[in-house]
Amino acid sequence: GELYTFGDISVKSHIKQISEKDLNKGLYCRKGEKFNENLLQLDSASISKSVSKQGFSAIQVNPQLVKDPIKKTVNVVYNIIEG
Repeated sequence: GELYTFGDISVKSHIKQISEKDLNKGLYCRKGEKFNENLLQLDSASISKSVSKQGFSAIQVNPQLVKDPIKKTVNVVYNIIEG
């Protein structure tokens, strides 16, 4: 397959008490680095752990991937939802 790199990476919380800014700081995925699904899993686990520490145990982290076949990048949005 073709090699992709990470594009824009962000955290989108659908729970207003959770600070997206703080969660963005601890991400393993970095813009410009080679796309790696293992890093997506690490980020999802890290976000879940951080959110759990804030008292939210029933949450889901759903990475949304948007490929750009021209730039060969993958933009990632980690959606945090209750449930």
